[in-house]
Amino acid sequence: MNRNSTLFYSYLLQICFVFVLSFSACDIIKEPYLEEGGGNGTNDSVLRKVIIEDFTGHLCANCPDAHRESDALKNIFGKQLIVLSIHSGDFAIPLPAGAPKYTYDFRTPEGNELNNYFQLMSWPNGVVNRTSYGGSLLLNYPSWGAAVGDLINLPAEAQIELDHSYDSTTRTLNTTISVEMLEDMNGILKVCAFIVEDSIINWQLDDKATPKDVQFYVHKHVLRGSLFAPPHNTWGKEIANGPVSSGDTFTLQESKNISANYNENQVSVIAYIYNDVTKEIIQAEEAKILP
Repeated sequence: MNRNSTLFYSYLLQICFVFVLSFSACDIIKEPYLEEGGGNGTNDSVLRKVIIEDFTGHLCANCPDAHRESDALKNIFGKQLIVLSIHSGDFAIPLPAGAPKYTYDFRTPEGNELNNYFQLMSWPNGVVNRTSYGGSLLLNYPSWGAAVGDLINLPAEAQIELDHSYDSTTRTLNTTISVEMLEDMNGILKVCAFIVEDSIINWQLDDKATPKDVQFYVHKHVLRGSLFAPPHNTWGKEIANGPVSSGDTFTLQESKNISANYNENQVSVIAYIYNDVTKEIIQAEEAKILP
């Protein structure tokens, strides 16, 4: 059986699992304000969401293969899979101003810091919930589906809800991030939140395209920056340092001006809770700033 057939049957099996779980309900809400107990979420009613951090670049000719793979996985796993495209490294460096193409700079300070932390040496590469698969943390795109499949049906350990209020006149975004713990835990827990823009049209080198320089490429899930100001922009804000109990809830409230260069109709916030020691992501959520 060739690889495509193997992937097809693997994906088909995952669809069956997700279909069975889809009859359960999904999401919830609310500097972190801790409320002990009182939560109403359960592992049975909340789905685990998995995030792929895809390190990419507009001058990376093989990176569109990874983009196509994440699109295929999104079609399988739906809203349970979140994709974050991080333009970083050598292939993300724009050409000098005045060049006919590839002058746009997709890079961000947060993306550069994550790129350095995970020690990217080749692209495309990604991390799936920042969890090792097959002994590797950094995974090339053919391994993403299997890595996602290993995690996505595990019981949810936390629930996140995002509540946005956005003023299109001032372009001011006010976001409430609510976290409810669904398992007892002990450790340093942080919440990170990123601004993401979808469907940006710009140049991309694509080895599978003719011509290879694609002028009107659709860049999806692009990291634009952090909801949090420095020094919390890359690694987020601490919500717990020690034991937490199932039912504990935490609330963070943030305001952010959305750049006039972004299409507000395509802007979302991706938030996740993670263990600061292992960096493993516990739960994630994504919500557009406009309905």
